[in-house]
Amino acid sequence: MLRINVQESGEITSFRHEGKLKGDWVRELERCWIHVRDVRPEMPLLVELSDVSFVDESGKSLLSRMASQGARLEAQNN
Repeated sequence: MLRINVQESGEITSFRHEGKLKGDWVRELERCWIHVRDVRPEMPLLVELSDVSFVDESGKSLLSRMASQGARLEAQNN
């Protein structure tokens, strides 16, 4: 299971993920990302991964594409 919380502040859109980024959840994250990118293309995007416990190959590929298009990936160790 994956939970995606999207928050927009005045300066940035943040995606905070919790759970495993695999299978159908990768497609759901991609759908959310494309929607935000299409609606607010000028808005910087932060992808918060601190609470993600697993990422499969398709998830890694999506995160790489997101980063290559300007998204900032961030994870903090607790």
